[in-house]
Amino acid sequence: MKFVACMDAAINKKLGMINKQAFHGRMSKTNRFIADDRNSKSGFDDAPVVITLWGAKNILYGKADCFVAAENMTLAAHSLGLGSCIIGRAYETFSSEYERKVIAPIKGLEGFVPFCHVLVGYANRPELKAKARQTDRVFFLEE
Repeated sequence: MKFVACMDAAINKKLGMINKQAFHGRMSKTNRFIADDRNSKSGFDDAPVVITLWGAKNILYGKADCFVAAENMTLAAHSLGLGSCIIGRAYETFSSEYERKVIAPIKGLEGFVPFCHVLVGYANRPELKAKARQTDRVFFLEE
């Protein structure tokens, strides 16, 4: 697994716009996401730090490993009083000529695929309260 952190506002803005475009047409009716906000032009919500997690192409659980690491990063960020968010579509974000140009100077990414992004920064809104849980999603097996 590889981590690529970006704190360049211009690059993050451009990559966030590309990421949001990759989400176009896939908006959820039941869950709200950054990409659902039609006023936002960025899928990265102007986060000052974007960390992209890259997994090995030929590892069976490379994608799962990246998302587990991303979850641990968000828990660590929360414990430090930071806001964070996991965003998928990293592969789509890094599929165009611009993205390939941005990552070209980074050595060691050969054989790796970008799976997700972790956005980190200070939250610009109050912490959200937990939503009511949907009762039809968890089932218990009993004998």
